[in-house]
Amino acid sequence: MSECRYIKLRSYLESFMFGYHQILLQVVTIAAFCGVVNAQAPVVEPVEEPDRPSIFDGIRRIIGDSPAFDDNDATEGLVESLNHAEKLYEDIRQSNREAIRGINRQVRIGRAKTSPNIILITVPQLRFDQLPAMTRLTGLRTSGMTFTNYYAPAESLAASRWSLMSGQLASTAPQDSQLDRSQSLAEAMWKAGYTTTVIGTWATSQHPIELGYDHWTGFPSSSGVVAKYPEFFFTQSAKAKILNNKNSGQPDSLQMVTNEVNEFLKQHQREPRQFYLHVGLPFIQGSDPQKNIQSVDAALGEIIDSINSLGMGGRVCLMVAGERSHTLSAEIDKPLPVVDKKLSYSKNGLNEGNLRTPLIVFWGNRTPRGSVNDFPCTGIDFFPTLLSLAQAQKRTNGLAGVSLENAFQGKNMRLERLLYWKLEDGSQAARRGRWKVIVPPNKQAIQLFDIESDPEESKNVASEYPDIVQSFIVKSKAKQTSDSEAL
Repeated sequence: MSECRYIKLRSYLESFMFGYHQILLQVVTIAAFCGVVNAQAPVVEPVEEPDRPSIFDGIRRIIGDSPAFDDNDATEGLVESLNHAEKLYEDIRQSNREAIRGINRQVRIGRAKTSPNIILITVPQLRFDQLPAMTRLTGLRTSGMTFTNYYAPAESLAASRWSLMSGQLASTAPQDSQLDRSQSLAEAMWKAGYTTTVIGTWATSQHPIELGYDHWTGFPSSSGVVAKYPEFFFTQSAKAKILNNKNSGQPDSLQMVTNEVNEFLKQHQREPRQFYLHVGLPFIQGSDPQKNIQSVDAALGEIIDSINSLGMGGRVCLMVAGERSHTLSAEIDKPLPVVDKKLSYSKNGLNEGNLRTPLIVFWGNRTPRGSVNDFPCTGIDFFPTLLSLAQAQKRTNGLAGVSLENAFQGKNMRLERLLYWKLEDGSQAARRGRWKVIVPPNKQAIQLFDIESDPEESKNVASEYPDIVQSFIVKSKAKQTSDSEAL
């Protein structure tokens, strides 16, 4: 093909692509402008059709099929221009998607401007008998409120995190713990106008950014346990290799997470937009359990010191909780700190000592100092609680939990609802009010305990209260048909 003919053809195609993108850009601009003007109207994001051939695929077919493009050297520049145009097109599409997503985002005005920054710190496992060794957490308890009937959602970190993120009982989690973005706590907080960030451990195969977080820095870990000196550190979608030089004073993984949190607080000290920060503090692989607890306590102390030194204490609602239940082979034959009662432990992990984990809340002068709250609650309650704290205009429907905002302020929560657990071995437990049932993995008869008068679960009263047992069977089947056949 002659050079003159090639130049004309190339000029035609480039002019076509340039004109096409100018029209597309104008359409996107008009759509975004109209969206801003009509921000109160419902907006539906267009359904993607990834398998539908694009205009660029069509042009590539022309280049591949036409004898006019047999000269590879002559077409190289045209293909390069085509690839560049496609990238511009995808950038515009992505910008359009983000613009559509942000159109219905809540504007933080009026009372919403007074809602607190929210920090949720989770620890892989935390027991009441460990509290005396945690001096910094003890200081936080003295300044805030301790929930003595807070329950870990599940025995695995992935299921517990799914329960927290979805506001649903962990027993309903899918096998892969996947979650739709539209039903995510992070997405709901983002739509409420909050900056959303997670720092530390991440337990599922879904990327945090896919679920509505603006930022993520930390380590993937299905157990919450990470290497002391990890090989990689993740930030957003990047995977950064860490030079493993232990002799140069390199911080371990827990210190790296703590440093990131402190840096985040500095950056957002005077930001007008409130933030929701979830910190997943890790345990160090191979460390003694007591050493891990002491290290976590020191990390909590550094974060608390940062909050105070930056003058943010009056504008923060800080929550600290354990994430997973646990099993112990021996009973602790003494009243537990704060709970002030003996709780039983078992290898099946369904007794009160296994399931209960401390939840400590500090919310400035809103939370009574040094108070104790015995309202039964679990991870499903974080979702509605955070939306309530954020004064979100739009609330997610179908949440299984309830808001604890009133409880945080020392108000009575008069509510009986069913809390339910199912472990991998098939054993089950449920609590409603003062009553709790346990179904062992070998599917023996249901055990019934009066938790208020018998927190040690020493006396099975199922034969004395058959109606109470029957009420659990009916209500459990109504709510958990597929997971509660044994109840």
